[in-house]
Amino acid sequence: MSKKIYLSPSNQSGNMYAYGNTTEMEQCNRIADAAKTALERCGFTVKKAPKGQDMYKSISESNAWGSDLHMPIHTNAANGKCGGTMCMVYSKASENMKFANPIYKAVQAVTPGKTEYGIREYPELAELKNTNMVAVYTEVDFHDNSTIAKWIINNVKTIGEAFAKGVCEAFGIAYKSENTIGTNSNTAKVATVNDRDKFLSMARTYAERKVNGCFVCKTKLGLPAVVDWCAYAVSAIMKDCGFIGKYQGDIYGYASDNAREDNGKYGTWFLKGSQAPQPGDLIMFRYSNFINPLDKYSASHVGIVEAVAGNTITTLEGNVDGNADWAKTSLFKRKTRYLTDSSVYSFYRFNWKTPTTSTTTPTNANLYRVQVGAFSDRKNAQAYLEKVKKAGFDGIIAEVKK
Repeated sequence: MSKKIYLSPSNQSGNMYAYGNTTEMEQCNRIADAAKTALERCGFTVKKAPKGQDMYKSISESNAWGSDLHMPIHTNAANGKCGGTMCMVYSKASENMKFANPIYKAVQAVTPGKTEYGIREYPELAELKNTNMVAVYTEVDFHDNSTIAKWIINNVKTIGEAFAKGVCEAFGIAYKSENTIGTNSNTAKVATVNDRDKFLSMARTYAERKVNGCFVCKTKLGLPAVVDWCAYAVSAIMKDCGFIGKYQGDIYGYASDNAREDNGKYGTWFLKGSQAPQPGDLIMFRYSNFINPLDKYSASHVGIVEAVAGNTITTLEGNVDGNADWAKTSLFKRKTRYLTDSSVYSFYRFNWKTPTTSTTTPTNANLYRVQVGAFSDRKNAQAYLEKVKKAGFDGIIAEVKK
């Protein structure tokens, strides 16, 4: 039976980061999500406390579940100048240190603050004294240092992987990197995530962080001022992915520019009703008094299609829900739209490149083929298919007899 890990990310929504208009709760939940993905890949059973959940409910939940390791995940604060990771345990008994040492070593190795705060005893902390199992409470560097805060925001996956490495070492289990999913000693590495998934993943990151107009226009794109920034958000995401010049000709600031400037070169524009939208498409809206009726591409607002379920479209959009302090309060958020909405006008589909997957397989073995991979183990095929479906694709497993 696999070991059970309970992740308890910070619920401290009032602890602001010194960079990025975000909080300890938001970033620690992102770190926990990344750690959960990595730990499950390595064979652990993982339960993560819901975002914002009361600490005592998490303690009770972890105890009732019978977890083998309880892991509170936080980031630290002091005077804006400190840096370095710290782990805390109820006591330095050998069983606690067996887990704390490798976790501390792995996380401290990747974080930028290099002060050795080490492993400290804090028996008064509720998540250390009231949990039935071993608990290792980690403060992942200092979020009130702007340089470190920026690094944390941009490196949650690295931190999550470090947690997985430390836990694997503690349990004596081999760490499996992302590139070894679905492989064994007789198979080659599976290709990395395709470009459409990378684009959607980056857009989801913007939504999770609820970035504002100042962040997109000034921080990401270096513009002198914040202007209507829904299209600039798409450009910023494209820039972060390295896709300017590959799927978008330039940094665009108007909802219709991708279609008007790049239609046919980097993608295809189409009207609502002419074909079904897909995840990764741009969705364009028309509102009265904000369009040029003589320009078929003209649109008032643009977003990114994240998922489609019949008439319902989940979108990721910038420049929404702001108030008078518009540059700071208009956000990049997840929205629900409907194809029947009169404002939904058209779509733009990028010419996403499909990565090639090169694998070698042992002779005299059955293959269970998924759209983007081939595996000699059906469990690995099923796991990869689930990832594909979560990304918005349909897929099947077809068994091929060798």
